[in-house]
Amino acid sequence: MRNRFRVAAILISLIFDLLVPSISFSAAPAGSDFAYDKEYSVSTNKIWGNVQTIPPGATDGFTVEAWINIESYTTDWMSIVDQNQGDTCCTNRLWFGIYGPGRYFHVGTEKDTTDSPDISSNITVGTWAHVALTLAADGTNNLKIYINGTLFHQDTLTRWTTTNANGFTIGTSTSGSYRFDGIFDNVKIWNAVLTQTQIQESRYAYGSEGVSGDRKSTRLNSSH
Repeated sequence: MRNRFRVAAILISLIFDLLVPSISFSAAPAGSDFAYDKEYSVSTNKIWGNVQTIPPGATDGFTVEAWINIESYTTDWMSIVDQNQGDTCCTNRLWFGIYGPGRYFHVGTEKDTTDSPDISSNITVGTWAHVALTLAADGTNNLKIYINGTLFHQDTLTRWTTTNANGFTIGTSTSGSYRFDGIFDNVKIWNAVLTQTQIQESRYAYGSEGVSGDRKSTRLNSSH
């Protein structure tokens, strides 16, 4: 049986808190449910061209979080989310995903990359896990990755802009490669660096409800 990959975006919404100045970045289109065979031809149905979802500035702090359920660790890169990451790589990009053969998180900007330790004992195949990436302006350990609300990896990552809006994607690169094998749920992108406490609060929260502090988020929520 062919492996199936499904990214469901049943409900997509922007949540604004008027106490915080708005950062202008866009949400993905609303009302879509996506599926395809990862072994077959390139698909673009999870690629939103000219959409700036990751805050664009090199000093803009942000957080990406999602529930993921891996069907298999593939023999290639497995995208979680990215901005401007195609097969030819790296013009004003941000890439967050997993390297299947090594079973580790990989994060890359146009200027720098970092790899986490092996995640396979923390994220087992067929099991839901909550992952969160925070990235602040350049500085010591400005990148942090959390699994199920616990800090798993931190490193110093040189930032770059993501202002060349070639597209925002979930589960694939903007070229349709590096495809994730599994399911996503409740993907959120915040325009600030959430603390560990806020990530733990957000893990089971609907949008920004129940998350302390004033933030703006883009939420892509799916049923499963």
